[in-house]
Amino acid sequence: MILAIVKKPQAQLIGELVFKYVDAGKRVGEIGFRLAEAEIGKGYGEEAAIALIKEAFQSLSVDTIQAICAVENLQSQRLMLKLGMKRKTRLKAFLDIGGEKHDIYVYQLNNLSC
Repeated sequence: MILAIVKKPQAQLIGELVFKYVDAGKRVGEIGFRLAEAEIGKGYGEEAAIALIKEAFQSLSVDTIQAICAVENLQSQRLMLKLGMKRKTRLKAFLDIGGEKHDIYVYQLNNLSC
C-alpha cells in the first residue's frame, strides 16, 4: 500500500508512506517513508508514520512493524527512535542507492510496546 503525504491546506504532495507485509503468517509488516527535501524535519514524516503504525496494528493484522534505513541516514534513524522502534540488526551491503551498496539498520516495533 502506498499513501501520499499531503501538506494542508495547500493539498501539496510532499512525500509518500509505504506499508507491505513482510511475513503475513508471522504478522510482520514493514513501513517506509520518503519526504521532499524541504519538508524533512518539520514533523510530517512522524505524523504520517504514527497514523500508519496505529492503523497497521489496529486493522492490518500485524504484531510487529519493521523499517530499514541506510546506516548514514541519521534523520531516518532519529525518526524511527521517536516512533518507539528499536534497532535490531545491521545488514552489510544490503541496499543499492545509485549503483552503490550501503549497509542498513533494521528497526522493529512490537504492538505490545506501544
